[in-house]
Amino acid sequence: MNTVRILRLYGILGAQFGSEHKLAVSSPQEAIRALSVLPNGFEQFLLTAKERGLVFAVYNGTRNIIRDELEFFGEENIRIAPVIIGSKR
Repeated sequence: MNTVRILRLYGILGAQFGSEHKLAVSSPQEAIRALSVLPNGFEQFLLTAKERGLVFAVYNGTRNIIRDELEFFGEENIRIAPVIIGSKR
């Protein structure tokens, strides 16, 4: 059984799709997939974000993870923050 984890969305993501979600998921990838199946446009927003000059920083707990680590399991909360392309963040 998966642990209920808090997924926090920041910036425009939080404003558009809600800033906090409680999900029974095992990885950041699974959390993103869970929100993507909702009919609220989350998946389309992610798919077209680069065209608007946005990429995303994903944190598993306090650790900023890279794309290859999205499938790693854990019990920490997950945070996703939009980052403007070209910014030093």
